[in-house]
Amino acid sequence: MAMELTTKQIEEVNGYLTIKKIDHIDIRLEVLDHIITDVENLMSSKEIDFEFAFKEVSLKWTKHFTQTSSFYFGVAYSAPKIILNKAKRAFKKSYFILIASYFLPFVLFLNFQMKVSGEARNLINGAISMITIILIILFIYTYYKKSKIKLKTTYSFILKTQFWSFLFLIFPLFGKELIDENNEFNSVYLGLIFAFICSLGITRYFYHKHVSVISKYTSV
Repeated sequence: MAMELTTKQIEEVNGYLTIKKIDHIDIRLEVLDHIITDVENLMSSKEIDFEFAFKEVSLKWTKHFTQTSSFYFGVAYSAPKIILNKAKRAFKKSYFILIASYFLPFVLFLNFQMKVSGEARNLINGAISMITIILIILFIYTYYKKSKIKLKTTYSFILKTQFWSFLFLIFPLFGKELIDENNEFNSVYLGLIFAFICSLGITRYFYHKHVSVISKYTSV
């Protein structure tokens, strides 16, 4: 029969996870449960006290808590390996969709020629500019709502890393038009617009995942 840890011993495990920066609740509660179970089983099977069992279990878990980074998020963003691995699994598909969302429209419309009147050109460029502004506002609003939630999840880590990607996409759009005065179609601009729309969709998706996880764990 497995021994059960005391409240004080569980607090010690919690303190250990805080030191290791396992502060994303979806990971922390899972890891806490696993470590407690491992310690309890070790105490029962080897008939050793908590301190020795916890030391042995923590050594086993150390490799999962090493700070690391990934090219998916950039070297500027690091996290314990166990958090980063889950974030990569969740984000990998979105990463390649985001890249495709830029290059596919860019390649398809690279040599596209559009013959329109000056009035139509102004109308199209104006509509694109208005849509871009609306998307920017929605993007910023999403990050604002995310910032009001202090609890961290794997998905909030992903959102944090994608904010600078948004700036990278949006700054080149300012001062440019989809169709210039010579009726030349700007395929680079179109690729950026599509990538930005995709980026917003990914942002909204992970924001809702973030909120869903927090709702799940705080209601327990």
